[in-house]
Amino acid sequence: MGAELCGVVVCDNSDHSLPAALAGHYGRCTINAREVKRLVVQGEGPLLEFKPGDERPLSLATTLAALANAEGGTLVVGVTERMIEGHVASVIEGVTDPKRALDHLYTAAGLCDPKMDLLPPERVVVDRRTVLVVTIPEGLADAYSVEGRFQARGGSFRRTLGADEIRSLLNQRGRYAYDATAVPGARSVRSAPGHTLRRWAYRSIRRLMT
Repeated sequence: MGAELCGVVVCDNSDHSLPAALAGHYGRCTINAREVKRLVVQGEGPLLEFKPGDERPLSLATTLAALANAEGGTLVVGVTERMIEGHVASVIEGVTDPKRALDHLYTAAGLCDPKMDLLPPERVVVDRRTVLVVTIPEGLADAYSVEGRFQARGGSFRRTLGADEIRSLLNQRGRYAYDATAVPGARSVRSAPGHTLRRWAYRSIRRLMT
């Protein structure tokens, strides 16, 4: 079905479905070419985002963190948007340099704070074009920021979380005692301005992970 090589799961190009018992298992193929095509036709949404094959690590990091801070989901690298007959359409262009794209993904995981433990991306060949598929599980234990900003996937876009949303996310994931931790420059966590809270949350997570 596939082999794990240097941090990537290489999947075959068959159109048969994977047995349900294997779906979602670490280090195993969970998607085939037919399913990738279905996702592209479905289009981006709360649990799905596409990126071109040459996307830079910082942009990939923002996507990974946004999915992780919401309900998880799937990132497909090697799909881009084009104008076709006056309409924007998602097109499988593939990844010209899979090794470099894979390096960018692992670099992106390292740019997340705390560092994200990335499941091995799946390398799938679709009509002779290679795409990389990354699965972000739902319910990860951490809240992730990139360059001090917390974002989450909402609909078919990413948005920066406000102060109340950051508080809620951190509380849901058990990353601080809601009223027990002092926020510098504020009388309480509830009264902290958004920019102060974001800096505090960012530093608090770093302390918890060390």
